[in-house]
Amino acid sequence: MRRGLALGVAALGLAGCVAPASAMDTHCVPPEKVVFACATGKKLLSVCGVEDGAGAFRTLQYRFGPLGAPEMVWPPDATSRQGITAGTTMYSGGGLDYIRFDNAGTRYVVYTGIGRGWFQEGVAVERNGKVIANLLCQDVAEGHLMVPGLPKDTERFERP
Repeated sequence: MRRGLALGVAALGLAGCVAPASAMDTHCVPPEKVVFACATGKKLLSVCGVEDGAGAFRTLQYRFGPLGAPEMVWPPDATSRQGITAGTTMYSGGGLDYIRFDNAGTRYVVYTGIGRGWFQEGVAVERNGKVIANLLCQDVAEGHLMVPGLPKDTERFERP
């Protein structure tokens, strides 16, 4: 859902309500739900999942690349949760939520954050503990990264 709509729904105390779907392009296909999606230029970043009926996701998958032809899909088996963790980093005047997908040492960290004077969403690619790429969303992303049931990330992720 669009950020403004999400904040408006939360402000009204209706956070559990579902907002209308947008027309944003994603790699997600029915019955998947868009957990998070945005364009990073000519390529799309999507986190897609199938809900379990109790508010959690039984599948979760990171996809990145041109519409209809993602170059990176992780994990290959969407039902695997191994190597997927989530976390929150608190900042003065804001914070950052993220989901980390660990692919044999290369990590894809999908994040959204806000602080004093900044708002940033995108994906950081980490290797050997260093950010080797940081692709920013070109517009406000659809969805949110508060996914119940994911293991807590044991490392702190800092905004690139």
